[in-house]
Amino acid sequence: MTVLLFTLPGVEWLTVKKLTLAVDDNSAGYDACAYPYRTSPTNLTQAQMAGVCSSGSGGATSHSDSTMDNAQVYPNQGPYLWLSIGGPGIPVYGVTIEYRRHI
Repeated sequence: MTVLLFTLPGVEWLTVKKLTLAVDDNSAGYDACAYPYRTSPTNLTQAQMAGVCSSGSGGATSHSDSTMDNAQVYPNQGPYLWLSIGGPGIPVYGVTIEYRRHI
Protein backbone atom coordinates (compact mmCIF):
# COMPACT_ATOMS: atom_id res chain seq x y z
CA MET A 1 0.00 0.00 0.00
CA THR A 2 1.10 3.54 -0.70
CA VAL A 3 0.02 6.86 0.78
CA LEU A 4 0.46 9.97 -1.37
CA LEU A 5 0.14 13.41 0.19
CA PHE A 6 -0.86 16.40 -1.87
CA THR A 7 -0.98 20.11 -1.08
CA LEU A 8 -3.22 22.98 -2.13
CA PRO A 9 -0.85 25.88 -2.94
CA GLY A 10 -2.64 29.16 -3.64
CA VAL A 11 -6.09 27.63 -3.30
CA GLU A 12 -8.61 28.67 -0.65
CA TRP A 13 -10.46 25.37 -0.99
CA LEU A 14 -11.49 22.86 -3.62
CA THR A 15 -14.27 20.41 -4.38
CA VAL A 16 -13.29 16.92 -5.52
CA LYS A 17 -15.45 15.88 -8.48
CA LYS A 18 -14.16 12.52 -9.73
CA LEU A 19 -11.58 9.82 -9.01
CA THR A 20 -10.22 7.55 -11.78
CA LEU A 21 -7.88 4.57 -11.35
CA ALA A 22 -6.03 3.25 -14.44
CA VAL A 23 -4.85 -0.31 -13.87
CA ASP A 24 -4.09 -3.58 -15.66
CA ASP A 25 -5.72 -6.16 -13.38
CA ASN A 26 -5.65 -9.72 -14.70
CA SER A 27 -5.88 -11.23 -11.22
CA ALA A 28 -9.32 -12.38 -10.11
CA GLY A 29 -8.10 -12.81 -6.53
CA TYR A 30 -6.52 -9.38 -6.02
CA ASP A 31 -7.58 -5.78 -6.56
CA ALA A 32 -5.98 -2.37 -6.78
CA CYS A 33 -7.90 0.39 -4.99
CA ALA A 34 -7.57 4.15 -4.53
CA TYR A 35 -9.21 6.16 -1.75
CA PRO A 36 -8.84 9.93 -1.28
CA TYR A 37 -9.06 11.08 2.33
CA ARG A 38 -8.95 14.37 4.17
CA THR A 39 -7.97 14.88 7.80
CA SER A 40 -9.17 17.34 10.39
CA PRO A 41 -6.45 19.04 12.45
CA THR A 42 -8.88 20.01 15.21
CA ASN A 43 -10.02 16.53 16.24
CA LEU A 44 -7.47 14.34 14.36
CA THR A 45 -10.12 12.42 12.42
CA GLN A 46 -10.10 11.41 8.79
CA ALA A 47 -12.92 11.22 6.26
CA GLN A 48 -12.92 9.04 3.15
CA MET A 49 -14.18 11.00 0.15
CA ALA A 50 -14.57 8.20 -2.42
CA GLY A 51 -13.18 4.85 -3.43
CA VAL A 52 -12.56 2.91 -6.60
CA CYS A 53 -11.26 -0.66 -7.09
CA SER A 54 -10.25 -2.69 -10.12
CA SER A 55 -12.06 -5.92 -9.06
CA GLY A 56 -10.10 -8.28 -11.31
CA SER A 57 -11.50 -6.74 -14.46
CA GLY A 58 -8.85 -8.14 -16.80
CA GLY A 59 -6.76 -6.03 -19.12
CA ALA A 60 -5.89 -2.35 -19.00
CA THR A 61 -8.98 -0.42 -17.92
CA SER A 62 -10.03 2.68 -16.04
CA HIS A 63 -12.41 2.66 -13.08
CA SER A 64 -14.12 5.86 -11.91
CA ASP A 65 -16.14 7.14 -8.97
CA SER A 66 -17.91 10.49 -9.08
CA THR A 67 -20.08 10.00 -5.98
CA MET A 68 -18.12 12.06 -3.48
CA ASP A 69 -18.70 12.32 0.26
CA ASN A 70 -16.95 15.09 2.20
CA ALA A 71 -15.85 16.51 -1.13
CA GLN A 72 -14.74 19.96 0.07
CA VAL A 73 -11.07 20.16 1.00
CA TYR A 74 -9.46 23.15 2.75
CA PRO A 75 -5.69 23.79 3.01
CA ASN A 76 -5.60 22.94 6.74
CA GLN A 77 -7.17 19.50 6.24
CA GLY A 78 -4.22 17.45 5.04
CA PRO A 79 -5.62 15.60 2.01
CA TYR A 80 -4.00 12.35 0.96
CA LEU A 81 -4.55 9.44 -1.42
CA TRP A 82 -4.43 5.84 -0.17
CA LEU A 83 -3.38 3.46 -2.96
CA SER A 84 -3.71 -0.24 -2.15
CA ILE A 85 -2.38 -2.94 -4.47
CA GLY A 86 -3.70 -6.24 -3.12
CA GLY A 87 -1.33 -8.66 -4.79
CA PRO A 88 1.47 -9.25 -7.31
CA GLY A 89 1.18 -8.55 -11.00
CA ILE A 90 -1.25 -5.61 -10.92
CA PRO A 91 0.37 -2.63 -12.66
CA VAL A 92 -1.18 0.69 -11.69
CA TYR A 93 -0.75 3.27 -14.43
CA GLY A 94 -2.10 6.25 -12.56
CA VAL A 95 -4.77 7.90 -10.47
CA THR A 96 -6.55 11.06 -11.59
CA ILE A 97 -8.37 13.34 -9.18
CA GLU A 98 -10.63 15.87 -10.90
CA TYR A 99 -11.51 18.91 -8.81
CA ARG A 100 -12.87 22.46 -8.95
CA ARG A 101 -10.71 25.23 -7.47
CA HIS A 102 -12.18 27.98 -5.32
CA ILE A 103 -9.93 31.02 -5.09
